[in-house]
Amino acid sequence: MTSKKEKIREAIHEKIKKETDADTYQKWLDDNPERKLLKERIRAIKQENIREIKIGSPEKIEERFFKKNKMLKPRHSRDIGRLISLIKSFALLNLWFREKDGSAIVANDDDIEEAFKIWEATSESQELNLSPYIFDLYKNVILPLFEEKNQIAATEIVNEAGILRQEIIQKNYQLNGRLIPDWELRLHIIPMLENAGLIRQEADPNDKRKMLIYPTTSLTISKEQNNSELNGGVNKI
Repeated sequence: MTSKKEKIREAIHEKIKKETDADTYQKWLDDNPERKLLKERIRAIKQENIREIKIGSPEKIEERFFKKNKMLKPRHSRDIGRLISLIKSFALLNLWFREKDGSAIVANDDDIEEAFKIWEATSESQELNLSPYIFDLYKNVILPLFEEKNQIAATEIVNEAGILRQEIIQKNYQLNGRLIPDWELRLHIIPMLENAGLIRQEADPNDKRKMLIYPTTSLTISKEQNNSELNGGVNKI
């Protein structure tokens, strides 16, 4: 799996190619075999004149969605619509390999599985009403930092050690090479994480002017596997 730094490097490389010689870059795009294949597939899909996309196993969607969302909220009625749209998109991209019913095709279990993979990769942050950026900061910076500090604290037999805003800024810079402005962290990011119930703040007993941050959820979340691969389920024609 491509790392975040590798993706950034690739994006910079592409930007340089595009901005330094636009004509050559456009020709390279037009000659790219994968892009050609995608354009041909889109044209071929239009020519098939599919009028409807049915779903073969709606009960599987319902069972899995309710299992994931035990405490239902009004927003879930919108979420299920978006999930079904993803399922239909996978079926349409693979229409030549799907059951046909007149001008309709039938989405199968593979389409359901691939759509849920994408959905579940983003559903946790959506459920908390957080952007993926802020949720990733919580999982990949704040939780590991808190865990590191408390491994040290445990050897010294002291109370749970909170973390400072400046420590979050430094840790994020070490990992991602980006400095978060203190005002952004203090006025936007931390209040959003508090509202989501992921952290709490307490005054530093040694300096009341400083606030210490404590995650309220399990530290194991930072070790979860990332299942956000988006390249499954589409067969080349």
